[in-house]
Amino acid sequence: MAWGLAAARPQGTDAQPPASDFARLPAKLPLTDGQRLRIAESGEAVTVSGETFAYHFSKRNGLIDRVEVLGDALTDGPIPDLTLAENIDRTVSPYAARHERAGQLSVLSADPARARLAATGQLTSLDDRRFPLRYAITYDVFIDGVVGVAVEYTSLEDCWFRWLSLSGGALKAAPLKFLSWAPEQSTAQENGQQFKALGEEAPGKLVAGVFIPWFWLGNERTGLEVTTWDVSSQTWNHVDGSSRKDQSDMFVLERRDGRIEWEDFLRRNVGTFARKGWRSGGQFALGVTPSKRFDPYYAMLKGYHLGPHQHRPDFAAPSEEQIRLLAQSGYDLLTGIANWRSGEYVPLNEEDVRRTITLCHRYGIKVIPYVTLMDLGQGTDAFREHGADWAIEPTTEFYRSSSTFRDPAVERAWRNDPDPQTMLMCPNAEGWRAHWEKQIDRIVDQYDFDGIYVDFWSARLVCENARHGCGGRFRRYTVPGARAMLVHAYNRLKAKDPRAIIKVNTNTLSTSLLTSLMDLRLVGENTDAASLDPISRRWVFSSHHLGATTELLFRRTMLPPEQQPGFGAVVNFLPQVFARPPIEGRKTYDDFDVFRAFGAEQGEWRLGIAEPSLVAVDSPGVFVNVIQRPDRWLATFINPGASPVTARPSLGKAGPGSLVYDPLAERIVCDPKGAAGPKVLEVELPSGGSRTLQFQERPTHPTLLSALGGRREARQEWDGRARRLRLSVSAAPGTPVRYTLYSEAPVKAVTNDRGQAVAFTWSPETRLAHVSVAHEEGDRIDVSF
Repeated sequence: MAWGLAAARPQGTDAQPPASDFARLPAKLPLTDGQRLRIAESGEAVTVSGETFAYHFSKRNGLIDRVEVLGDALTDGPIPDLTLAENIDRTVSPYAARHERAGQLSVLSADPARARLAATGQLTSLDDRRFPLRYAITYDVFIDGVVGVAVEYTSLEDCWFRWLSLSGGALKAAPLKFLSWAPEQSTAQENGQQFKALGEEAPGKLVAGVFIPWFWLGNERTGLEVTTWDVSSQTWNHVDGSSRKDQSDMFVLERRDGRIEWEDFLRRNVGTFARKGWRSGGQFALGVTPSKRFDPYYAMLKGYHLGPHQHRPDFAAPSEEQIRLLAQSGYDLLTGIANWRSGEYVPLNEEDVRRTITLCHRYGIKVIPYVTLMDLGQGTDAFREHGADWAIEPTTEFYRSSSTFRDPAVERAWRNDPDPQTMLMCPNAEGWRAHWEKQIDRIVDQYDFDGIYVDFWSARLVCENARHGCGGRFRRYTVPGARAMLVHAYNRLKAKDPRAIIKVNTNTLSTSLLTSLMDLRLVGENTDAASLDPISRRWVFSSHHLGATTELLFRRTMLPPEQQPGFGAVVNFLPQVFARPPIEGRKTYDDFDVFRAFGAEQGEWRLGIAEPSLVAVDSPGVFVNVIQRPDRWLATFINPGASPVTARPSLGKAGPGSLVYDPLAERIVCDPKGAAGPKVLEVELPSGGSRTLQFQERPTHPTLLSALGGRREARQEWDGRARRLRLSVSAAPGTPVRYTLYSEAPVKAVTNDRGQAVAFTWSPETRLAHVSVAHEEGDRIDVSF
């Protein structure tokens, strides 16, 4: 780690680093040493690297020479690939920053969370002719791989040109499978994401327009994105008499010569006379996928969504009995509880909030309240005073509808009541951000919540309200402001508890500027998975490649109910679902119980759609996720197809053993070296279904295979001299816990720590013993052989 690089400023007359919006944004703070930025210097380059990425900056021209993600080089040329041309035909005698040989690169400042670099150079032709236009660039690099880039040109003498770019670059086309982008903003009022699988396409334009604020290119493992939020300094020309239809293509994404290239122009074929000292520039941001490492801790959370969302006069907090039932059913995350108005987070049910948090923690359940990033209740003082100044324009309101009214006059009165209505505020409005951050501070400081759930309108991240500085030629993309708000919440919550839970309703929004700040990503509210082709469906709904966990909102994800759990497993290992099932006693076990009993959080998680599986199958349509621990594997087989499948798996030499156990069916499904099960493993999968199996070596002494119902992996201690296996598990009192043991020897007795006999079964044919108990705190089970 070379923090000793000398801080310096670019040299030369008026060569100050360009002002950057990202210089004013707060930095996401590292939680571990691995997340800290590292800076290394060589003779030709300065490298800034983080947990998942490395940016290599060239000392020769000051550009980003190469971007690596997870060790793979994604780029095929410099960024920003700044170019200039004097002729209508821009291929005649062009100039470019990449040809500069005498540029300067300086590290202005560096700390574990942010590094600032500055570069200067002069646009140069391939034959070393220097155009009298100097470029200056400021880079702000953050620990999540986000890089704010500010570019400014200055004319060194009077000059004339027609073409000048702000941003450009190229990626190697072969690894790229998907493209996502925000739609053209010169004619739109919202920014819902577009996406498609690239396939084997012919050369040509993929996306082009006047203002494309965001695009991403990548595959199931890695990717790169570019964000542009303001185009006020950019312009183009309609050449008189021309029949060309692309004259306003200020943003172009094109496949060519084995690459996918992009370019964003400052001046597009506009005759420009620049006197000495003329200046122009703009900004954009880079982001990488993944921006952080996937953390299985959040994938293991089984959530219950209670609400409320907006303030509800009829909301009732759960009773202690309901909380106990949720814990006994395996839920360990409750979303909601606080009954407050959007944007003014003062609970109207203060006593209920504090009582519920205490009870939930007593039963091992974490609690996160519902907040919104943009909604402000129209019944609040803040809305009356600042609503017009902070609002997104064109404005967007939300009110709860109801089908219970029969009197139209009553319904009209209810809908005109400001209390249940909200209006969207703009993340770029500094007043709104400051107000929201104070609300978050209050939540963190005054309540023992375990994180927050942030709801926001991912399709309204554009604004043209000039009262707070938005607008411009068209409208401003507000992702930078949204990032600042989420960074504030992230830093406050994670400082209090590094395991604080940040869940965000993104639908399909996947920009790393925001997703790097999320642990759980709620997907599916406004996108019908059934309408997508299978490849795009899996990519759009998965958050694993973003370093996060997906929670599925199936309300508008119109997959048949029988296919939903399997789809959840395909994209997320576990079928985490946004749900409010009846609060009642546990009736069965599920995959969350299986993963907890296995101790999956301690393993290495491998998603079948993201990499070749460790477990091969003879059915090409079947995916296999694997949780790898040193002595055993947990494999989930998923059949997304329309017909049932019988798959025959193969582990190869790397497998941990040949004994295969089905934890939910509680039986051994393969034992080629013994007689406890079939010799050949066949996995039957219904359409849309999944099945999770445990692979390990045959135990040499009585061993616990699984303890369903516990919060985490059970403890087991084998005393060979006493011929006794001692078991203990963490669970809510009253939770039905089911122990399954493998033993060649018959079980003689089972007792609890109070000396009471516990019922059990043992079969000499299967070598399995089953013990079921209603858990009591501190309970211990002794099994004698």
